[in-house]
Amino acid sequence: MLADGLRDSAGEGDVTVWPDEGGVEGRFLWLEVGRDPHTALFELPAEPVTEWLAGTYGLVPEGQETAPVEWNGLTHLVE
Repeated sequence: MLADGLRDSAGEGDVTVWPDEGGVEGRFLWLEVGRDPHTALFELPAEPVTEWLAGTYGLVPEGQETAPVEWNGLTHLVE
């Protein structure tokens, strides 16, 4: 969702992310959490978020987050 929010509006549930290209010091990312009337709005510089995502994708490629998880071995934790 963060990666999608760097390009366009993205969201799921009570979380929405969208880019703002017009920041004085460069590009920003807006993150809104909650539902009206109880919301929090955060303004984040996009560059550190982009760098952090690149680092995480270097460790685990995008779309492969759950590939190595052995779900059968973990089901006993929720029983």
